[in-house]
Amino acid sequence: MDCADFRSSYRELINNKGWISAGEKYWEWIEHMDNCVSCRDWYLQKQVEERNIDPGAFPCIHVAYHSMGSGTQHISAWECPDITLVLENGVFGIPVRDGTESYIRINYCPWCGKGLYPGKEEVPSNSSLEPDGDNWHAGQAKR
Repeated sequence: MDCADFRSSYRELINNKGWISAGEKYWEWIEHMDNCVSCRDWYLQKQVEERNIDPGAFPCIHVAYHSMGSGTQHISAWECPDITLVLENGVFGIPVRDGTESYIRINYCPWCGKGLYPGKEEVPSNSSLEPDGDNWHAGQAKR
């Protein structure tokens, strides 16, 4: 499968669980996405846009995709297992699923390495991060 086949098959395989009847073509599609960074990023962008989220509002497509959930059944990002990144008080982080709204702050995209705070090497100084021994955490969101 090449990039043109991958992109033209998107609607067929994504909508209405078309992958169920696609058989081997589906697995070729998945293999292509696993091996082609361009098509993988294209797929993520399609997913973000279809949820009416502006990918340009995020540092990269990976952060946009991993900051969104797949449905509306969860009240917060900490309840949704599909959300692997959160943005809280201008700080990106990996949510800690411990019953609180804590997270582990990150400075770079875990998938592409792009800096999350253009022109800065560290988390913005106005964040709510607090020291906790050798670690940093946000704890409960401060208002």
